[in-house]
Amino acid sequence: MLAFQGLSASKQTELFVNINSEQRRVPRTLLVELDATLKWDDPDEQKRIHAIVSKASMGLDEKDSPLSGRVLLADVRRTKIRCVSLTAIATALLKPGFYIVKRHKGYTQYGPLWRVDSTASLRRTLVVMRAWLGGIAEEASEWWVLGQD
Repeated sequence: MLAFQGLSASKQTELFVNINSEQRRVPRTLLVELDATLKWDDPDEQKRIHAIVSKASMGLDEKDSPLSGRVLLADVRRTKIRCVSLTAIATALLKPGFYIVKRHKGYTQYGPLWRVDSTASLRRTLVVMRAWLGGIAEEASEWWVLGQD
């Protein structure tokens, strides 16, 4: 967002047209990556969960993960192997039950990946997801190596 003061109506119109004709949509992947930083220390639990999920989704692309080299990050091109969208991982992890099972009348039932400390939740998420995906990669190795094929 930009703000200008004291511009004539014609200059405002010109700037509006220029900005809106040149703007580009921000890729959803980049928004997921930004959540990891912007919401990490947020007092709102739901926003912190988004940050944890964002960091975990990116962390699943690291070397010790079954998804290493397979996650589409904002600055990486899609290939037959690098075909798992960051958005798809984040969407799956944000489903009810992983962090918060339900909220009812001021009571919150937390899921298996939730920890009060964001760093602990991130570690737990990565350990569980790497183990779960590792089992799938091992048991269905012929399919796993195919990537998008």
